[in-house]
Amino acid sequence: MIDVTNFDTKILDYLASTGYLIEIIDKNGVYVYASGTYEAISPKDIIGKKVNEVYNYNRDHNKSVLLKTLFLARPIKNALYEYKSSTGKQYYDVMDSTPIISNGEVWGVISIAKPFKSIRGAIDRISRIHQADISVINTNKQSNNAHYVFEDILCGSPRMQLIINEAKKIAIRPASVLIYGETGTGKELFAQSIHNYSSYADGPFVAVNCSAIPDTLLEGTLFGTSKGSFTDAVEKKGLLEDAQNGTIFLDEINSMNFALQSKLLRALDEKKIRRVGSNNEININARIISAMNITPTECFKNKIMRPDLFYRLAVTTIEIPPLRERKEDIPVLCDSFINNNNLAYNKNINKISTDVLTLFNQYEWPGNVRELQHIIEHSMNMVDDDEYVITKAHLPNYFLNQTNSASDISNKKDTGLGKNFKEVRAIALKEYEMKFTKYVVSSALVTCNGNIKKTADYLGISRQYLYQLIADKNISVGSFK
Repeated sequence: MIDVTNFDTKILDYLASTGYLIEIIDKNGVYVYASGTYEAISPKDIIGKKVNEVYNYNRDHNKSVLLKTLFLARPIKNALYEYKSSTGKQYYDVMDSTPIISNGEVWGVISIAKPFKSIRGAIDRISRIHQADISVINTNKQSNNAHYVFEDILCGSPRMQLIINEAKKIAIRPASVLIYGETGTGKELFAQSIHNYSSYADGPFVAVNCSAIPDTLLEGTLFGTSKGSFTDAVEKKGLLEDAQNGTIFLDEINSMNFALQSKLLRALDEKKIRRVGSNNEININARIISAMNITPTECFKNKIMRPDLFYRLAVTTIEIPPLRERKEDIPVLCDSFINNNNLAYNKNINKISTDVLTLFNQYEWPGNVRELQHIIEHSMNMVDDDEYVITKAHLPNYFLNQTNSASDISNKKDTGLGKNFKEVRAIALKEYEMKFTKYVVSSALVTCNGNIKKTADYLGISRQYLYQLIADKNISVGSFK
């Protein structure tokens, strides 16, 4: 536990006397010091309790500046914190929260907040300090469903930092945004951050995965339905209406069929929609952020999207590189995932071992950041209570088998052709992936008698992506019919 006697209590007491709220938690999220708290909460009542117990966050760390600082292990400055007391009064705090670090280890967090009775007063306070980014954190349920801000995007690579800076520039303007990158790279994380950084932040954030909804239902989902337009139809708003004065995020837009693409283009151009079965036009005003898991080049090559819709959606574009191209981010991401899971699973993991980090740096990460997150979570479930480091023994078997197989293939391909180990390994992995993917797709086509729709359903992928695989792997569909 933190020894609060190490702090200058005169300074803390002075800040409290001038209206500041000071709180200190240890590395387990337990209050060890409080000087002034919110209405109806006495400092003596929270000492020894966890943040979640006091404010009932239900482990939603994004709603607590203190917990977020603990998990990220870095300061959060000028956070705008909205709080409603038990008596219904609204408060807005400007909070600085800083991790307490000793010998490279985070021991806790200290926060200093200044409460205001109006949000205007809080924002004016921030403006007077300096022109800073404002992170809005709401202790009540967030109405816009966008919980992430740019500070949540962790990176250690200059390339990702440059992308984040570009995304901030894009966010402050109302133009449509197209985000593309492989599955698991964090496209929705960027979409939510853009929304919260923009002038649409006070409006709703509505997300829809276009590939997860059948073509026959997607139109009604987006545009709404009119009562009686088809069997059992009801009068219902679509997601474009739900996103009024906010942002709609169209994920995997490349899976949308051409007929619906045409209707979406018309709606975006005219800023009007018609519910399915209705002739009445409804004005819409929502920012469009879309995403796809293929590159624009692949999109055009395989004729997956109408060019006119693409250019309408891609006024500005953001490319998120796969994790294998930004491995400097791995240590930072691992630390964050470990900190998050420490509180969730009541663990005290400090780090990953050197040999695990070596494996992570050698791996190609087909599932990207999402796969890394799942591997860390799996490993932490395997760690005993008296262990503090994630080792190879805790990693999932599939990961160890893949890394061992990749190493064997790379060694066999190293024939002394003047290429270094990484180059030979990359070539071997690509060749292995090509053959394996071709085998899987060909086998599925045989099982489904060459039927594209059945094969796509069998593999759990969209038809567009199946066509892309068939073209890339040079598979003759006719031979399976």
